[in-house]
Amino acid sequence: MASVIPSADEILSINPADYEPRQVYKLMTGIIVPRPVALVSTVDRNGLSNLAPFSFFAGVGSNPPTLLFCPVVRSAAAGVGLDPRKDTLRNVEETGEFVVNVVSDAIAAAANATAAEVPPEVDEFVLSGLTPRASEAVRPARVAESPAQMECKLVQVIYTGREPGAGVVVLGEIVRFHLRKNLVDNFRVDPAGLDAVGRMAGNTWARTRDRIELIRPKQNPNIYWSQQRPRAPSIRFSCEWVRSHEPKSVSLETGFWTGSQTFLYCPCFDGRTSTPSTFARRSWRVDDSPTRPSPMSNSITFGLGGRNSGGAVTSRGEAEPMLRSATPRGSRTVRS
Repeated sequence: MASVIPSADEILSINPADYEPRQVYKLMTGIIVPRPVALVSTVDRNGLSNLAPFSFFAGVGSNPPTLLFCPVVRSAAAGVGLDPRKDTLRNVEETGEFVVNVVSDAIAAAANATAAEVPPEVDEFVLSGLTPRASEAVRPARVAESPAQMECKLVQVIYTGREPGAGVVVLGEIVRFHLRKNLVDNFRVDPAGLDAVGRMAGNTWARTRDRIELIRPKQNPNIYWSQQRPRAPSIRFSCEWVRSHEPKSVSLETGFWTGSQTFLYCPCFDGRTSTPSTFARRSWRVDDSPTRPSPMSNSITFGLGGRNSGGAVTSRGEAEPMLRSATPRGSRTVRS
């Protein structure tokens, strides 16, 4: 499907330095979507529980298993004391432990209730009606209703600034995973059973029930790929060609797409010649391919494709139909 690129006059360019942090925040939460929600449970030095949602949340790596979430520095105008740190951040810095609980659709409303700005002595487990469950390796409790929980030990806290609106990156190493047994099969998690929700902008949340599946392509580094969508499997083959009026022969490798341009890689070109050259076919061989292209024409003209040393060349004229009558005959060599 062809993409439509808006013209330059349809694009709005914004310098965040020219606007208030709250305006920039609205842009970020509207653009960076959807965002998974980490319902983070902590305890203070006296053992009082706290529970709060954070949608600036992501995995970092699996060795060691690490994740991050990002509280923001708040204003004193929030009316909950002079400490600009949220209770979650303060508790993590003081105790070095927290639990990330996945928010499913079933507990989205309860998780949202924990976002209320309340004094530190208020227990959000009680406020939201969610059930605390003892953890194994850390002091903060898990959320029993959550389909998956991750117990974490603090790795590092990074402040991007100290003014209100600045972000704080909290990195934690996962020391325990807890999941409902029916959600896991050979370490693969069932997304339908997890039924996670995410945040959009403002008060809008999103479900994860409308999904698509895309297979990641495996690109051969020796093939110069067409920008057009592939319509047939690529065929790699080698050719010997003789440059017109010169005895010099060259080898070529290529990948073909039906109905689009054919791109070839020619290792003998140095990338500096821009004049198209005409070659005559000497021989060709299919390299480990289940299909054999139809016989090539006896001459073909190439022009350099503009890549660096080694040179990519783009075929002209008669090369394009090569794959149209391909048949499954395996590898063989044909001499003219």
